[in-house]
Amino acid sequence: MNCKDRQIQISQFHRGELSDPEVESLLEHLEKCDECRMADREFKHVEHFLRSSADPPVPPFLNQRIIARVTEEMRKDRNAGILARLFAPLRVLKPLHAAGVIMVALCLGMLTGSNLLYSFNGIHLPQQDDVVSLVFGNNSSDPASFDFLYKDDQGNR
Repeated sequence: MNCKDRQIQISQFHRGELSDPEVESLLEHLEKCDECRMADREFKHVEHFLRSSADPPVPPFLNQRIIARVTEEMRKDRNAGILARLFAPLRVLKPLHAAGVIMVALCLGMLTGSNLLYSFNGIHLPQQDDVVSLVFGNNSSDPASFDFLYKDDQGNR
């Protein structure tokens, strides 16, 4: 066991967490090792300082404020309706519900309304027969064949 492990044992020793054989082994090591002996002294000094220092003063009204706050919270819970009590744990899930609704809306929008984006911006997707005529037709070299990209639903440019 190295000195680092022994220093952990020193704090356990002062808390009374070591068995008798471990205490004997630690005391033997402390007789031989200056570094661990110094760590034991420092631990004793800190422990003495903490035990001898006075507790910080507690404001006299603090106890009353705590009791009043707890009483107020209990009164709120008691006055809440049956539905509020039943659904109180669900308050934590509100952000998850919101995220789920947004995801469903986005998916539905992508599936059903892909043409809406183009129509709002004044750009219209080509119709199926326009694409077929471009791919298989003879007029693909004619620049006028791309006119459908610039026309609205009524055929106006």
